[in-house]
Formats: sequence, structure tokens, C-alpha cells
Amino acid sequence: MFGDVMVLHAPRPERIRAELEQLFLRNILGPEGGEDEELDIKTVRSVSDYYLVGMLAPMHRLIEMDDKDDLAVDGAGGADGQSPDISAPTARSLLPSSVGMTFGVADNENALTLDAHWGRYEKATLEIDDGEGKGRRVWRRFPMGGSVSLSLTDGDFEGLVPDPDQSEVIIRGRVRRNGDDWMVTAFLVNAQEEEGRRRDEAWLFQVQLGAGAADGSSAVFRRPSPDGDLVAERDEVEALAMAYRDHVEFAVGHGTGVHATPSTDDPTQAVRVETTAVPSYEVPRTDPPSPSDFPDIPQLGDVELDMAQLALLEQDALVERLRPLVGAYRMWIGLEQARIGDPVARLGGFEQSAADALERCAHAADRIEAG
Repeated sequence: MFGDVMVLHAPRPERIRAELEQLFLRNILGPEGGEDEELDIKTVRSVSDYYLVGMLAPMHRLIEMDDKDDLAVDGAGGADGQSPDISAPTARSLLPSSVGMTFGVADNENALTLDAHWGRYEKATLEIDDGEGKGRRVWRRFPMGGSVSLSLTDGDFEGLVPDPDQSEVIIRGRVRRNGDDWMVTAFLVNAQEEEGRRRDEAWLFQVQLGAGAADGSSAVFRRPSPDGDLVAERDEVEALAMAYRDHVEFAVGHGTGVHATPSTDDPTQAVRVETTAVPSYEVPRTDPPSPSDFPDIPQLGDVELDMAQLALLEQDALVERLRPLVGAYRMWIGLEQARIGDPVARLGGFEQSAADALERCAHAADRIEAG
């Protein structure tokens, strides 16, 4: 406030975006009202219908297929008066009761910490009058979860219980060697049965499974080695690993997305991996290169990229305005070839893949020039 003038500062776009993302997540994943939320049963008859993602059903819970498409089932007449084709019979199927991920761990590690977190909802009656002389009925959320230690030895593991208060929720999986490192697959399993229990009370909501180093801070996660069965595609796998060496895929989700927290010192290692029901990634905008982006390639300043301007040029002038692009591209290829042996480029182990990629770039430059 200055004198009688109030200065209002508009919120930053990134803050607005972050707030909208959080609102969206609370609406579809929950908990909308916080860790200890209470959902009015008059409004929310079923929690499993209210939230849309991040849920694990009790064991052997079936999707009951109702007659949602009456026209397709009973063959009622279509718009043209003729009967449409009858759809294939609908079948019952199991709802997912587990979620997991597979990730690579450094070979010198002998243990990990696995953690799991979820929400459990129970019906409760509050003493608050609902206006009809009765207590207010709600779904009350209870935060659940905990951590367990996992020894890294070859073989299956099961029966790890992150929260003794809900002992039928377990972590199971497999540890195996993969080249010089470990490959770990872990699943959080809702092994509860719904029989004899009120609906939704055996469900898990806002489910998350995570893994970290035994000491809680070391960067122990690595890019899993390519599967040995992918020999026919090994060149492509290695080329992609080289191109995205600073954007490592540390884990693969099973029935879920995954998120990794890279090390601040080395982007090829991570300090934590975890499942995420709603994965997100911001794709940066791609702009045409300019001389300021590549000061070592001055030819870019002579290239005309404005399509409106190019459309007005005669053939000879058009070629002259585009030809510097070939020279700029060839210069860039030369600069990249010089980087292969530079430790800063982190191309150790990818030298052949990098050379092959630049050979393909040189072939593309020849085609551009010919065109």
C-alpha cells in the first residue's frame, strides 16, 4: 500500500500452474480434504467411485459388467430401422490389486529400503447433528504405510509388511543379477479379501511404492542394462541410451507410472525411485537455432528461416539463402565429433554409438545439399 494506492502483484504463471496441478491431483487421486479427510456419505456413497486413480482393489475383486449398452446387447433397431450388429458378450474381469516397478541398483549394494504409503477409509458416525436428528455419517481416512528392509540376494521375496496395522498389505517381488548390477522388481499387493466387509473398507487409495538406499541418501539406482533378448534391436537401444544419457530411465512401472529423483552430482544415478499414479513431464518448446545459440557456427546468421520471406524469393536467391544451412550443419557435425573424447560430454561407453549417429548426420547433410 502506497498512500491511498494499493499495488496488486499478479501471481506468476508457474505458481498458477502448480496450484492447478495440485487441485487436479486432489480431485482425481485424493485425499481432497487432507491426510485425515472425512467425506460425507450423503455426497460420496462410494470412495472407489469418487476417486479415479491410485487405487488397489481387494484380492479377487471382479468388475461386474452391467447392461450399459442396451442397444448393442438386445439388438434394438438402429436409426435406419435395421438391427445393428450385436456386440461380443461382455465378460467379468479382475480389478488390479497390485502395483509395482522394476529398477536397476548398483552391484556393490547389499540392501535397500522399500516404503509404501496409502489411505484406508472407514465409515464413521460423527456426533455432529446432520439436521435430521442423526449423527453425520462420513468416510474417515486413515494414513497407512511404513518401510521395510530388502536384502539384495538372488531370488524371490514376499511377505514384507510395511504397516503391521494392515498386515494383509504386503510387498513382494524378485531380485536378480543383470550384467554387473542388480535388477529388482517390487510389487505392493492388497491381499485383503472383501467378503464379509463393507464395500471400500478393504480398498487402498492414494497408493505409492518407493525405494531408496539403505543409508537413506546415497545414489544407488542405475539405468537397467538392455535385455539380452533384444540383440536384433541392440543398435537402436544403444543409440537411444547415448542420446538420452542425461535423461535416464531408472525404473519401469507395472500398472503405474514411475518417478525418479536424480542425483544432483550425476544425472546418470538416482537417489530414489517411486510409483506415481499421475505421471507428468513438461516438454520444452523447440525453437529454430540462432547464431546466439551456436556462437561457434556463424553460418546460421546467413540462413533465412522465415517461410513468408522464402516464399517470395526466386529460385537462385532461394538457394543462396538456404545453402548456408548445409555449411552450418557440417560445422556442427565436426564440433560434435570433437566432443566424443571430451569427459564433459559423458560419452564414455557410447563412443561407437556417437560415431554412428554422426555418420548418419553426414549422410543427411549430403542429402540436404543435393536437395
